[in-house]
Amino acid sequence: MADKQKHVVIVGEGGGAKMPLISSQIEYIEEALNKPITEIADLAVTTSASAVVFSILTTQRMRAKKFNELLLGKRGESDRKTASLLKKIFTPRGLLSVPRYDRDEFIHVYNQQIGDPIYMRESLINFILTSVNECDAHTHFFKSWEEKDGKLKMTEAACRSFAAMYYFGEMIDEKEKALWTDGGVGIFNLPLMQAYAQARVNGWLKNGHHTHILAICGGYSDFTTNFTEYKKRRSLGRVIKGLEYFINPGEGGGARAMSALEQINWLNFMKQSYDGVNDGLLTFQSTNWANMPAKLDSMNNWEARWQYYDKGMEIAKTIDLGALKKS
Repeated sequence: MADKQKHVVIVGEGGGAKMPLISSQIEYIEEALNKPITEIADLAVTTSASAVVFSILTTQRMRAKKFNELLLGKRGESDRKTASLLKKIFTPRGLLSVPRYDRDEFIHVYNQQIGDPIYMRESLINFILTSVNECDAHTHFFKSWEEKDGKLKMTEAACRSFAAMYYFGEMIDEKEKALWTDGGVGIFNLPLMQAYAQARVNGWLKNGHHTHILAICGGYSDFTTNFTEYKKRRSLGRVIKGLEYFINPGEGGGARAMSALEQINWLNFMKQSYDGVNDGLLTFQSTNWANMPAKLDSMNNWEARWQYYDKGMEIAKTIDLGALKKS
């Protein structure tokens, strides 16, 4: 394995206010290896909440530890007094306002703390984030190294990915005649397939190469259905349960949650084809908060920020740090 060229890919899932569950694991990695994530990973592929995290960290103008201090505020302070960025992002604009929240809170803090303007091309590693264009019904993958995408402001790109319609509203793009909405709306809330495809395009799965993919997930509560309990329901109860199954899981929809889990299963299967003998070596690990308490499986529960952070730190201890090292 020592004679193979090593590549590290980090894939981040969406999750709204569960963002600290992702950013805490990046902090753990950076502190354990004593390096910024830009000196550990070669490629980051992200959606929604993780796109926000990496839009900052890939510039190397702020490490994850500092970002989490900004995101969470001070431990122990009351929710009412905290200056948490997560609180600012998820404070309703008004009692009955739709969309509920104002993305300008994120843009203001980004410009103040990181700089303005910062463009995607300024990412120190290859950086991909996703967004769905409602006008063509396709998921688009914005890539920091491509000429057109590289000219995008980092805040513009991140907000396209973090644009859940009810929460923040779509981004109206007059120039491209596009309506950009949250990257997790399609099947790429965890864009593992795109990470694999990009690794192939880059030649990282050819003989003589070793690619390690780490997927950091946003956690899900148990959304399985008990067959016996279901059979006891009357017709209306069954319809309601069915609607809950496909609409609610984590407020992101059952299909969204299942697509992430199925992509993990898919990549675990695919990696068997890359054993480092006739092709390159592909290794893979995913982290997740399985069976998260239902009350925490929410897109806007910013008050649970420290629970997400602490659980992320706990989960991070299962990460194979050796697999993230180049030598």
